[in-house]
Amino acid sequence: MIHVEDLLQQCTVKLSIPGQQGWGTGFFVAPGLILTCAHVVKALVAPNRVRVRWQQQLDFAEAELVQRVPELDLALLQFTPRDADLPCVYLDEVLQVGQNLYFFGYPDEDFEHGCPVTGSCEGFTGDVSPLIKFKQAQVRPGMSGSALLNQQTRKICGMVKFTRNRSFDLGGGAIPTRVILEQFPQLQELQREFHGRDRRWSALLEPGDSAPIQSRIWMVPANRNPFFTGRETLLAKIRDCLAAGQPTAFCGLGGIGKTQTAIEYAYRYREEYEAVLWVRAEQQGEFISGLVEIAKALKLPIAQERNESLIISVVESWLKQHQNWLLALDNADDLTVVQPFLRGIDTGHILLTSRAQATGSIKRIEIQQMAPEEGALFLLRRAKVIEEQAEWSTAPADAQALAVKIASQMDGLPLALDQAGAFIEETFTSLEDYLAFYEAEGVKLLAERGELADDHPSVTVTFSLAFEKVMERNLASADLIRVCAFLSPDDIPEELFRQAAVELGDDLKTLSERPLDLAKVIAEASRFSLLYRNPTHRTFSIHRLVQEVLRARMSPDERCLWAERIVRALNRVFPEPDHPNWSLCDRLLPHARAAATLVDPYQLQFEAVSDLLDKTARYLRERGQYAEAKPLLQAALNIRRQLFGEAHPDIATSLNNLASLHKDQRQYSEAELLYRQSLEIRLLLLGEENLDTATSWNDLAIVLKARDQYKEAELLHSKALETRRKLLGNDHLDVAESLNNLGVLHIAQGRYEEAKSLFENALSCRKKLLGERHPRTISSLNNLAAFYRNQKQYEQAEAIYSQVVTLSHEVFGEINHQKASYLNNLAGIYTDQGKFSLAEVCLKEALTIQKQFLGSEHPDIALTLSNLGALNEDLGNWDEAEVLYRQALEMKIRTLGKETSSVGASLNNLAKFYVGRKQYEQAKQLYLEALEILEPNLGSNHPHVKKVLSNLEDLLKTMEQQ
Repeated sequence: MIHVEDLLQQCTVKLSIPGQQGWGTGFFVAPGLILTCAHVVKALVAPNRVRVRWQQQLDFAEAELVQRVPELDLALLQFTPRDADLPCVYLDEVLQVGQNLYFFGYPDEDFEHGCPVTGSCEGFTGDVSPLIKFKQAQVRPGMSGSALLNQQTRKICGMVKFTRNRSFDLGGGAIPTRVILEQFPQLQELQREFHGRDRRWSALLEPGDSAPIQSRIWMVPANRNPFFTGRETLLAKIRDCLAAGQPTAFCGLGGIGKTQTAIEYAYRYREEYEAVLWVRAEQQGEFISGLVEIAKALKLPIAQERNESLIISVVESWLKQHQNWLLALDNADDLTVVQPFLRGIDTGHILLTSRAQATGSIKRIEIQQMAPEEGALFLLRRAKVIEEQAEWSTAPADAQALAVKIASQMDGLPLALDQAGAFIEETFTSLEDYLAFYEAEGVKLLAERGELADDHPSVTVTFSLAFEKVMERNLASADLIRVCAFLSPDDIPEELFRQAAVELGDDLKTLSERPLDLAKVIAEASRFSLLYRNPTHRTFSIHRLVQEVLRARMSPDERCLWAERIVRALNRVFPEPDHPNWSLCDRLLPHARAAATLVDPYQLQFEAVSDLLDKTARYLRERGQYAEAKPLLQAALNIRRQLFGEAHPDIATSLNNLASLHKDQRQYSEAELLYRQSLEIRLLLLGEENLDTATSWNDLAIVLKARDQYKEAELLHSKALETRRKLLGNDHLDVAESLNNLGVLHIAQGRYEEAKSLFENALSCRKKLLGERHPRTISSLNNLAAFYRNQKQYEQAEAIYSQVVTLSHEVFGEINHQKASYLNNLAGIYTDQGKFSLAEVCLKEALTIQKQFLGSEHPDIALTLSNLGALNEDLGNWDEAEVLYRQALEMKIRTLGKETSSVGASLNNLAKFYVGRKQYEQAKQLYLEALEILEPNLGSNHPHVKKVLSNLEDLLKTMEQQ
């Protein structure tokens, strides 16, 4: 019978480069593909090819280099197989300390036909891209690139990279499979396809263990806990509930092991799922950010959209349309945050962790404290008194008795037991000494907690003891943990310490210039498990109870000092929220939110506070989170008033930013008031020849145009354009913006030829500076098409509108707010030409997108409803047209107010409809109401006003003839 080791030898090849000394090893990883180390083929120069020897076939094939990643020592080669029946290795990420390893390679001496080697896993390095460390096995020159077999799983867990010492037996290192698949993600699907049809390797696995290699998408944020103990009944119960289609929650108090049990479940059954998705859901903001990350992981086309409500709906749609996924919602303590999202999703498995007592329709599984013996076994494993997976019976009787006493003192709380085990291991403390230390110091430390006494005491004591030990070893590490105590507990980015350490006190401020020292400080801070580091994402996590304990240890003055330092540091790293910076903004957003909660309790009143609040709010505004952005903008304004008084450039900036938020929400009266206040300050302090003043003129003019105050709007747009040209020249984006906005105003005024010239100039500038595929360039094209439509040059307008919709789709993705607006415009030109079926398709798609983006009430939706009403009228669907016209009119009145030209336009449309139905009195009244609105706003010479007057005259003549 063939063994998996024999099959691995059949997958292994010897590699050499013609004309070069030495050789290396590689292995078949997919049909026609060989994986090896980059240093094996580093001497390869195009057009040279790598000579491949397979078993006894010395000239088996020649391979060419497909991809090389020198920094990770990875290389992928491609060859044309002569034998279509070649085997391929079976990749897998599972590997635990102590498991036996095997590899086969071609050393450059004594072993012409290859050499097998065995060893055991010693652990992993702490690098950003970790390496497997193994002992006993000796890696000889030429064996780099050998596939590393985990003899427990009988799958390939990595690729051999180096030996630690060639002269005697000190083991070596390997690149984990996870790192390989991150660099060559195409291998996942190729492996799945190959092992789905070729059963040679699968047949050698345990029954039921021949499923595809791994989840296609894996978002679990932590490694499997090697010390996980017990919970078998819980895991079986959760499996049954999920299999029955029930969303199920692990519930219990903080630190009881909910998340660790969920992680264990994900790892045990990962091969049953196409996607394992993970979201932290303690707060609404975290939940939304997590869904954004899912959109990115799923590579959905709207992942970079600014309005997160659309992303949520698209992720929900993906889940409903796919099966074989697991969605874990971690720390979903407020189930009202997640329940609306979960309704109607039943195609996969939903697993929650929550401290909630009532879970409604979600199946609740309570996680209790560990029983004394079970907790004691976990402690003995974690403290390394016994091996990781050793059974209870292997522990000495005295150790069992002491461990049971400690587990009882800890009340079976897994988090407390984990911390106790870490302390015992790292400080070489005996179980007896730890128990005495706890009993002697416990009451005193618990008493110092004050209002935190509701938390489990053993957690407080363990964390405090561990933190004292950190302070003894390294003050900078202690300060790093203190910083984390004030931030959002998950995904704390390392760049806060790399780029802003100067703001974090004397012990940390030099670390930004000494990255090696920072690495050591991080290692010390993580030593007692007070922090958990994710080296792949370069982030930390800290338990919420640790945060509470550490903050409680501080005096009020110390807490205030650290709050101030953290705000200053975050302000230093939080960038301007321009589109290229969105990824970093999103990474820092949870911590900026946490910093915002420190402002009032610690009465933080300095410039960095207002700057951080302002940048955070502007980013939230960019992503459509208006409700959350508003109080931050208001807080920034209030702080700046306290610091600078009323007359200061920063006050003007805050007023302008707050006005822009109101403008985005179509709250034009509030926006106008704030823009005017900002403009007044800028004129007073900066004068008219200033770019900020020009910005105020421009922004105020946009709002005035929306409120039909065309005369003043034109004056301000002209001033802004003149100032920008004078200070910036003609070739500048701000100048193009002014040209574009003035053109939009002229279209509304009926001055079409003037608008055309402005649009063409703006378009030319934007193409030159931004290219054709930039959002601003697309906007200019759209405006130019509007001119052609108004001039009844329908073919030109249709061609440009079609181009705009296509570009919008390519730049923003299939579903985006701008595309909805552009579809509306394209539908209009189709209607003008009698292409009603095409118009209907565009309008219905636009309406669907707008409702996803804007909710059910918005002026843009009213416009689409009105257009659909006109289309149904053209098609003779009278009843449906009337309903749509009425809906549009009522929505505009609710959202814009009655005295706006947009409402006047809707009144005119509805009046025309009633004329067609011969309901003349109703039509007459509506025409008169439209004129009462339009004439004061637009003037009697405006084309829209003239059109309504003409319609009314025609109606009156018709009525006279009746």
